[in-house]
Amino acid sequence: MLAALNPRQWPYWLKLAAILLAFVIVSRTLVINAFESAAEVEAEGRLRDFVYETALTRAARIEGAVGNALDTIGNAASTAYLRPRLLRLLQITGTPSSSDIVARSEATDLLRFRLIENGLFEYVRVVSLDGVIAASVHPLDAQVAESEVVGVDVSRSQAFIGAIDAQTLGEPQRLIVYRTDDGVDQAEVIQMIEIDQEIVGFLIGRLNLQNTLLNNLTSVTDPETETQFSIISYLATRTGVVLTDPGSLQQATESVRSAPINQALAGQRGFAEYRIAGVALPMVGYYLPISNTALALITEVSTARFDTSVTRAAFGSAPWLIPIVALIGVVMVYIVWRDGTTMLRETRRVISADLDAPLEVNERALRRPDAFGAALREAVAVHQQTKDSMQALNQRLQASIRDIAATQEVGRFATTQRDQQRLMEEVVALIIKVFPNIYHAQIFLNDEQGENAVLRASTGDAGRKLLERGHRLGIGGTSVIGRTTGEGTITAVLDTMASEVHRVNELLPNTRAELAIPLRLGERVIGALDVQSTVANSFTPDQISTLQAMADQIAVSLENARLYQESVAALNEIARTNRDNTAAAWREHLFSVRSRELVAWAGTPTRTDTETLRAQAIKTGVTQIGSITSSRTVPLAVPIALRGQVLGAVLWELPINEFGDDKVQLAEELVGRLAVSLDNARLFEESQRAAERERVLNDIAAKITAQSDVEAILTTAVREVGQALQTRNVSLRLGVEGARRRTRSNEIFKLGGAAYTNGADSDE
Repeated sequence: MLAALNPRQWPYWLKLAAILLAFVIVSRTLVINAFESAAEVEAEGRLRDFVYETALTRAARIEGAVGNALDTIGNAASTAYLRPRLLRLLQITGTPSSSDIVARSEATDLLRFRLIENGLFEYVRVVSLDGVIAASVHPLDAQVAESEVVGVDVSRSQAFIGAIDAQTLGEPQRLIVYRTDDGVDQAEVIQMIEIDQEIVGFLIGRLNLQNTLLNNLTSVTDPETETQFSIISYLATRTGVVLTDPGSLQQATESVRSAPINQALAGQRGFAEYRIAGVALPMVGYYLPISNTALALITEVSTARFDTSVTRAAFGSAPWLIPIVALIGVVMVYIVWRDGTTMLRETRRVISADLDAPLEVNERALRRPDAFGAALREAVAVHQQTKDSMQALNQRLQASIRDIAATQEVGRFATTQRDQQRLMEEVVALIIKVFPNIYHAQIFLNDEQGENAVLRASTGDAGRKLLERGHRLGIGGTSVIGRTTGEGTITAVLDTMASEVHRVNELLPNTRAELAIPLRLGERVIGALDVQSTVANSFTPDQISTLQAMADQIAVSLENARLYQESVAALNEIARTNRDNTAAAWREHLFSVRSRELVAWAGTPTRTDTETLRAQAIKTGVTQIGSITSSRTVPLAVPIALRGQVLGAVLWELPINEFGDDKVQLAEELVGRLAVSLDNARLFEESQRAAERERVLNDIAAKITAQSDVEAILTTAVREVGQALQTRNVSLRLGVEGARRRTRSNEIFKLGGAAYTNGADSDE
């Protein structure tokens, strides 16, 4: 009770009312003849309050009526029973079938029951997207045949234009008020008809203005004078449409030209004074917007009730009253101003407070029940909300930075790793390390037959056991991995307890959420990345996007590793082939020169045994440096390597005072060039031998083709071949199976550069 008596705890309007009451009491105490003027002031306040309350009451009723109409038509358009029938109506083209007629009848009966019979609408129409009426519903007693309306094009009507505007702006419904060409004001409600979140038509209902709006706009009178000073209310639009009861229409039509309609439509509200034609004194009106509409409500009364002539007369008879009243007013204004500015400073301090520092607020000011206290509490709430939002944003930012860093780390590792198995093992381990909500990660790869997804990398003891038993899942099966690898889409099981796809694994019983992302190479799916969490609904859209980016990097890196391994194998095969070809070529060369090895010496030979050093250099293919000999020399063996094949070794013995790294490098460079020169020489000799063979063959062929007798050809052939091969005996046999065969043999002897032949014939 004591707190209620404390003026600082009063609401702000109560303070002003108390100040006004004190002003009236003081005025009446000071001047008896000022009683009438004080009564006038009090009457003015009451009348303003009555205008204010009337405006708020009527605005609430009108908003309720409009909201009821919008909700009713919205519910009708969204009901599961009516919506498919509306779609059926919109799909009817040409002459309707019997089933179409039945569907139209059912839809119109239901619309009439929901929207017409309750008195909210005069009629309701179903209109297609191209502006054609698919159905029209009127009261049963209306003299309108539906067949006369259905099929009519209304694409140029105000209602259809408003429907197209609402569709463009994404509004599910809209109330439009307009004046027809006949000068009749109408209000229509437009409701979008949606099927599977797609707009397929419009439900347009014309409001029953009398039942919904006009009944709430009847004029009232001053509660004290009953018949004088009528208070009227009307609805107006920016285009000048006026809705009110017929008795107030003339005054409202004049008032709408001066009343603050635009301020009300801009969301403002308050009292205003303005003049209208035909009325001597100004009007005072309260204006405010009607929510969810383009309508403004004006409630007005004439200021004739506020005539201050009596007040002026009272003050004229007591001129000393003016400074006293002025002083009292200044004191009261100062009190109110000081109280208001104190609260405003406190509110401003809260608004500008540092978000990182603790907020200190005057508790007494925070508990005040007036408007200033409410504003301060709102400022504190906004401050805390802003602080919480900043903290949440900072947490999301930190999570995004962490995800980006993880993606970069996976990318850096993937681009440098060439072993597929190690790549997969390191990636799943990194995912477990980076994401706290993931306790198990694994990678599946499709087998060559395209039948199963085989587990290739997994974390923890459970993963080791799964790998040991060759865990695999069928591609395209009902499991999470089967669906992901079969369809190539992300499969997210946010709660395994309510999922039909997740299959419980006895080694992973704590899984409450699972996410599988396909590993794709273009349009081809090569496997899947699977992660699991012990907390349901733990995979956020941002984390899914991050893991998808990782999966794309993993797929590309796996393919790069496979191609790298194939290229390394191919290069090794080429190197092996080159080594084998080089070795074979030099074996053939040594065979052709009738020698097992080629050796050359230079300088002064020593007694040092370098055979072991040479053998080691040939075996390892690396330069070998021996120990210091008794003659103060250092033996050095450098392998002769050509295309990966060691052909031999070059041995040096250098005085110890001349030995150094530069000598070793010089020796290795010289041996490298020696290998190339030896191979070039071998190739040159082989080309000469090939040319010689070609010349001999051409000579023999020329001599053989010069003969025309078979016996002469055979004799020439064996003689020339024997001379070319430098062999003593050449035998040539010509015959068929079962026939007697004659052998012609020549013995070739070279004596003193001349060739002699001794031929003999024999029968077999």
